[in-house]
Amino acid sequence: MSTTIDRLESEVLEQQDRATHALALLTALAPDPSKWEYRGECFDGGEQSKCACGHPIRWEFPIYRENEVKVVGSTCVNHFAALNPTTGALMLSKLAELEDRLAAAKKAAKAAARQVEVDAARVRFEATLTAARVKFDSYRARGVKAPWELWRAVASYRRVPSKAPEYSRACDYIRWYKQETARLERAMENHE
Repeated sequence: MSTTIDRLESEVLEQQDRATHALALLTALAPDPSKWEYRGECFDGGEQSKCACGHPIRWEFPIYRENEVKVVGSTCVNHFAALNPTTGALMLSKLAELEDRLAAAKKAAKAAARQVEVDAARVRFEATLTAARVKFDSYRARGVKAPWELWRAVASYRRVPSKAPEYSRACDYIRWYKQETARLERAMENHE
């Protein structure tokens, strides 16, 4: 549990860190930061990129002045905008666009992962249903009545489709498939 003193110390260290980066960026863009131009470019610099202030970065925002090119990192865009408001506004809008794209990509990746979970639950359900039908049919082939639980479980899927109802969330599909799989497994237990 953090105390008020711990929290204040953390805030002071963060402010010092931001001030250090801002000063380093100001020094790197000397003598006049307002002379630097941003042309709307943004690149993924990988793991080896460094900002003009010196700290490691991932996203590069190149700025130009005559024959010189320097890179501002996504964490220093706000510092640059404070030093060069006109050009900085364009850089801030590009950063917001990048953040939106990254958020959308993260959301799509999460949805894809959830779909994999849904598909795995569906495959397990379908395999269990097939096994239950085979077991039920084996009773019929021998001319023996199937146990009530097994008959009820298999018969319920003969009347309605053996697929989940229409849901809007992946977690609902997963829950339905798992519940139905467990129901079928219980119906098949201890019946030879």
